[in-house]
Amino acid sequence: MSMKGTPDEPRFSVELLEGSAALRDVIDKHIRDQTLALKSAFLVADLGVIVRQQVRWRAEMDQIRPFYAVKSNSSPVVIEILAALGTGFVCSNKHELDLVKDFGVPSQDIILGGTCKQLSHIKYAAKHNIPLLVCDNEVELRKIARCHPKAKVLLLLTSGSCCDREETAIPFGSTLKDCRHLLESARELSLRVTGVK
Repeated sequence: MSMKGTPDEPRFSVELLEGSAALRDVIDKHIRDQTLALKSAFLVADLGVIVRQQVRWRAEMDQIRPFYAVKSNSSPVVIEILAALGTGFVCSNKHELDLVKDFGVPSQDIILGGTCKQLSHIKYAAKHNIPLLVCDNEVELRKIARCHPKAKVLLLLTSGSCCDREETAIPFGSTLKDCRHLLESARELSLRVTGVK
């Protein structure tokens, strides 16, 4: 895959390699083409890795459905491949929600993640019938109850051990100790907790 254009508006071209074609030859050709056209940069990626990993996942853990965090790589070509393979998506904002919905991903296959969601994003999820929202604190529970009362809440848990080692780390997730309080709060707010993440 080569990426062209500006960072705000990348363009992609996907090429399938023939059995005898060497990846190095394809990259060298792109370097020559880009140099002659006075272009600045391009990216080459093996999209087959995504497909192979998905096949491997299904072979080893078919009973567990993967959800891809869009913030890790929001390239449209990556999203398109994962959507075609039936992967679910975790989105952190409206832009990411729109991106995956543009590829026909059903609302029930999308999770609105993020630890501190804007009210507008929660309302947007409600408007588009995105049922699953991640939560790790009572403030988020109250925002979800107010803006998306039909939501199913996934509690984000942490062991807390990662932050003990790093003074500057910000802990995300609820501890098991706080989980009971969150479950009680969710019940008081008439929110459904569908699982623990």
